[in-house]
Amino acid sequence: MVQMAYETYNIPLFCLADRARCAMYGTGYENGVVVNIGADVGSVTPIYGSYPIRMARRESEIAGWKLTRFIRDNLDPPPPDEVEDHIIGDLKEKLCRVSMDCDQELCSGVPKLPYSNQ
Repeated sequence: MVQMAYETYNIPLFCLADRARCAMYGTGYENGVVVNIGADVGSVTPIYGSYPIRMARRESEIAGWKLTRFIRDNLDPPPPDEVEDHIIGDLKEKLCRVSMDCDQELCSGVPKLPYSNQ
């Protein structure tokens, strides 16, 4: 790929970089944990001294599209087939959240939304 970029397209410079390292570099820190959730894969990568710790990196196939499909499959009543996934994705982005203390919320019950029928 690099050779083709140089020879075919006359690219003067080429850089292959780790996504987690670029994300950490963009924040201005050298040490930290990068959580990257894409459409297909979610990953957690610890960075120390600007280098990713490869053996501690974890990936999960639970990511954007799987969560969207899960929401679509569990809506009650189910949406019509013509409702596109990007609409469900908009619902996910606007109404879903990450719990900071899941155990406490499970014990106390999930708060009802103001527009809920329950």
